[in-house]
Amino acid sequence: MNLKERKKRIQRWIGVGADGDFGKDTVAKLEKVLGITEHLKRKLPPQRPEAVEVGAEFDKRTEKNLATLHEVVQPAFRKLVRAARRELADDGLEYRALSGTRTWEEQDKLYAQGRTKPGDRVTKARGGYSNHNFGIAVDFGVFRGGTYLDRSRPAEAKEAHERVSAIAKRLDLNWGGDWTSLKDYPHFEYDTGLTVAEMRKRVRRGEVYL
Repeated sequence: MNLKERKKRIQRWIGVGADGDFGKDTVAKLEKVLGITEHLKRKLPPQRPEAVEVGAEFDKRTEKNLATLHEVVQPAFRKLVRAARRELADDGLEYRALSGTRTWEEQDKLYAQGRTKPGDRVTKARGGYSNHNFGIAVDFGVFRGGTYLDRSRPAEAKEAHERVSAIAKRLDLNWGGDWTSLKDYPHFEYDTGLTVAEMRKRVRRGEVYL
C-alpha cells in the first residue's frame, strides 16, 4: 500500500474526506481524535494514546487474538473489551476474546469438522467466506473465575453478550445475535461497508478493503 492510500485509510477512519492530502480539516480532526486539542486547552503535557490503547491490559488469550486483527479495527475491539469488562464486573464476569483472525486454510479445516472430519459442525463458512478471514471479527466468551459460561450456563452467557451488544453498537460493530438465521451471540464484527464476496475479490486482486 503506497503512502497516499495509507493517508486515505487514516482519513476514512477518523471521518473526514479521503483525498489522501492532509489539509487543515484532517489535521484538526486528528488533533481532536488524539486528544491534542483538549490537552492544549487545559495546558497539559502531551500524552500518547498508544500508552493506553496498546499493551498487555487483558489476559494472554485476549491479547493474542486482538493482535491478529487488522490494525484498523483493533482500537474499536480494545474499547469493546474494556467497556464490556466494566459492564460485567459487578456480576463477577469476565469477557475474553476466544477467536480472532483465521486464515482461509484454517477456516476450511473448521468447515470440514462435522462434515468430512469428526466433530460437531461449528461454522457454515468455507475459507474466504467468513469475516474472521479478513481480520475484522472476534468471537468472545463469558467466564466466571475459570468457568466458561457459554458452555456451562448458556442462558447467562447469552444475557451477558446481549448487554455487550449495546456497547458494540455505539462503536459501530455488528453483533451476530442480530442475524436473522443461525444467530451467533459471541460474535462481533467490524462493518467495512462491503459484502464478504466483495472483500474476497479485493483480496484476490491485491486491493485494499479497509
